[in-house]
Amino acid sequence: MDKLENLCREMKNSIAASGERLSAAAEEGKEFSFFEEVKPAFEEASELAEAWKQEAEKWILEARPKHLHPVQLESTAENFEQAVLQSFYKSTKRKRHRNMCESVLYIVDLILDGKISGIPHE
Repeated sequence: MDKLENLCREMKNSIAASGERLSAAAEEGKEFSFFEEVKPAFEEASELAEAWKQEAEKWILEARPKHLHPVQLESTAENFEQAVLQSFYKSTKRKRHRNMCESVLYIVDLILDGKISGIPHE
């Protein structure tokens, strides 16, 4: 498994964790410490998103998938960061969070499918 596949899987795991965290925040009214939990998680997500975006851009240049473009990678990285950040706040609307997560997962899955099959998406 190469670096991009590992980064994609890490993003999927982080998205799943963000959904669980949002549920805990909303259902249990859990409060998170900004400096102890929110900031470190966001910084980690930002680093992951940047590394993923760089590797995905390289892959797009090599594989040239028909329906995946660099601007989508930028949006996906931003949505990923926001999904992680907003999962700490109980005021976050679940539907909005779910939509962001689904958009991230869609692009990540497109890349994983393309990497595994070795065939660009048509």
